[in-house]
Amino acid sequence: MRSPVIAFGILAATVSPTLIAAAPATPPIPGAGAVTNVPHSVPLDAARVPPLPNTNPLGFVNGGLQTGSNHKRADNPETAGGNARTGDTQSSDGGSVANIGDPDSTITNDDSNFGGDADTSISGDATGGNGRGFGPGGNAFTGNSGTARGGSVFNSGGSVDSTDGSNVPGAGNVSGTGDAIGGDAAFKKRAIDSDTAGGNAHSGSSSNTSSGSVFNEAEDDGEITNTASNEFGGDNAGDSFSGDAIGGSGKDRGPGGNASSGGAGASNGGRIVSEGGTVTNTDANTASNGGTSTSGDAIGGDVAKRAFDQNTAGGDAHTGDSSNVNGGDVVNTAEDDGTVTNADSSFAGNGGDTTTGTALGGNGDDRGPGGNASSGNSGNARGGNVGNFGGNVDNTGGSNIAGTGGTSTTGDAIGGNVSSDGLDDEDDGLDDSDVPDFGRK
Repeated sequence: MRSPVIAFGILAATVSPTLIAAAPATPPIPGAGAVTNVPHSVPLDAARVPPLPNTNPLGFVNGGLQTGSNHKRADNPETAGGNARTGDTQSSDGGSVANIGDPDSTITNDDSNFGGDADTSISGDATGGNGRGFGPGGNAFTGNSGTARGGSVFNSGGSVDSTDGSNVPGAGNVSGTGDAIGGDAAFKKRAIDSDTAGGNAHSGSSSNTSSGSVFNEAEDDGEITNTASNEFGGDNAGDSFSGDAIGGSGKDRGPGGNASSGGAGASNGGRIVSEGGTVTNTDANTASNGGTSTSGDAIGGDVAKRAFDQNTAGGDAHTGDSSNVNGGDVVNTAEDDGTVTNADSSFAGNGGDTTTGTALGGNGDDRGPGGNASSGNSGNARGGNVGNFGGNVDNTGGSNIAGTGGTSTTGDAIGGNVSSDGLDDEDDGLDDSDVPDFGRK
């Protein structure tokens, strides 16, 4: 039997190394934890575009930017509207239950062991201030949210006997990030910088909201008996989502703000693992379904009238990746001379719903290229597996039903139009001499 230190380590990681070695046919389940490889704080200059050459393609008086004639404009060269940032939230995981006995002991559970349900972890919205005609709109960044995982149940002893509704892991809850809305340049005075005029908007990443798991572990000569126990009750994985990101409008004074939504965390169903000399399940072992993982929409700001950069005039839009929402596995492992018995038991969880948001590039409004758009990758939504490993396996009464797959969908990606009316060059009513070159061939 594993020591208490090792047992608690397994509980914290929600994975069984012995199980992995004994059941190579079982597909690996992604580990719990926050989304990685997603920027935490996007620098102010991350979405900038090269400055305008010293030309006057749109017939502006005196050419270039008039930065010294307006006494009302902002003192700093970055933004006139204030930037907005919300902080990160921390984990709100439910507590776990661990029963650890000596190698010759028996752990008996009767209507016992309920993992704690998670609470919510949601970062606030961020709205950049409007430039009010004196400069670019403020940028907006929302913080990352923490995990909201359900608590697990761990029983480790010489033998484990669980009856009458014991071993119920906690439900995952909600991990979400707020919406980010960049400020508009606003009014009729043009922006004083050569980057985006509408504020950029970037929503943070959400974290794991998977439900808890159940681990029953006995000695090699011990017994695990589960009777009407290890029941998740179906849908107790949570909901992980990232907020929408909306770039500010250029409002006649420059390119629309770029927008990117953060990645959404995993929301997998909890696993049920029983490992000992002999495993007997009666009306037991129902793993949970996967939850939802959804990244927010991203909408690049429109340029409105005039853009003065050489790249896109409409803001770019990119949605984050969503993560896995796999159904929970049920795995029963006995010794080579042991027996696994399932009577109306061992039902794996169904896959959930993982979706990435829609990306809409901002329109160039007849004054420059439309913004680019790309939607993120969606995660897996696999049904859970049922694995029985031992010298003998005896299944009766409709046991061992694997989970059904869920849905995995990527959002639409729609690039911005050169014209907000969606007209092509033949229909837009513009003379070729009226359209700026923007450095493209």
